[in-house]
Amino acid sequence: MLKYVLLSILIALICACSDEPGKPETEFDPSVVSVRLDEVWNINSAVEKIVEVKVDDPQGFRDVRNIYFRILDAGSVSVYDDSLYDDGGLSGTNDVIAGDGVFRTKILPVAVTNQVGFYTFEFDVLDKEGNSAGELKRDVEFIFSVVNNIDNIIAPDTLKSGSEPVSITAKVSSMQGESEVEKVFMDLRRNNVSVLSAPIEMNKTGQDSIFAYTIDSTFAAARKGTYILQFYAQSSTGDKSDTFDHEIFIENNKGRIISVNVPATIKRPASGFNTALVTAKVSDPQGLADIDSVYFNSQKPDGNPAAGNPFVLVDNGLPFNVSNPFIEAGDQVAGDGIYSITIFVDNSNQLGTYTFTFHLSDKTGNKGVSGQGSIEVQL
Repeated sequence: MLKYVLLSILIALICACSDEPGKPETEFDPSVVSVRLDEVWNINSAVEKIVEVKVDDPQGFRDVRNIYFRILDAGSVSVYDDSLYDDGGLSGTNDVIAGDGVFRTKILPVAVTNQVGFYTFEFDVLDKEGNSAGELKRDVEFIFSVVNNIDNIIAPDTLKSGSEPVSITAKVSSMQGESEVEKVFMDLRRNNVSVLSAPIEMNKTGQDSIFAYTIDSTFAAARKGTYILQFYAQSSTGDKSDTFDHEIFIENNKGRIISVNVPATIKRPASGFNTALVTAKVSDPQGLADIDSVYFNSQKPDGNPAAGNPFVLVDNGLPFNVSNPFIEAGDQVAGDGIYSITIFVDNSNQLGTYTFTFHLSDKTGNKGVSGQGSIEVQL
């Protein structure tokens, strides 16, 4: 009888083990997060193209091998092969940050082929144990494209301070076919360095091969002197034409204080403090973006300067906060050209008239016309 009981227990254990779910194989497999690979490559381009695969792996990025890839032509014949690396540029590779799971390289299109057509990129994404992310393929069209140059620019030699809108136009050569140019960009440079956060994309017009962009005096904000307007065309593959340079002198005249508003009187309290809002309305021929600071210096009733000079006004629209009075100064509307500050008077202030002399400074160092106001501190 005991023999049969033991046999039953053994059978039950075997069944229990066979029913226990095993770990899924995919738990150890790497996975592809994203692929960076342009769909069109220009054989005529001198710019290397980025090939990049971002991966994830349950055991960490360092568990993934360098990613091998091959490029096949329409007949499935391999024409090129290489690897992607995640080593931060070690040994001359094109990777940026080591160990971040982004594997990359750069390739000159003509190094792959000089024949137009569709080619297939096949990637082997494997970890060090041989686990695979599965099939990864991408098709790329190789073309031969010539980017047309810009052969004429219409632009002013001088941008006057306070200038009305003026159109700048660029005409692209049509010798190679107008369809090759997708965009035209305008950059502004000084001492061979761009002063823009990014080149400006010009607008297509109703005329073939003509691109335009309109500027006015606000283009001169924080700028003054001689600059180079630099233009270039770009094809749909991202390839750029030769540049076309046009010299321009940018004027930048000083702004002015239109008016100031200072309360005529304020009471000196026996304890605590009283407040008053002081404002200055300003303008600038290059627009409000050209204004660097608006401030006043205070002269006390005894003729001496106040210890807190200069007092800087703000145009940020933040209501008054006694805990942060120089930033949250009681300005009502942000960006309206009315700068504000809330002043304090306590029992340490002298009785009599305080004179405020207002100043404006722009981002090129121009100083604006001064304005004056006064307030009488009374008992």
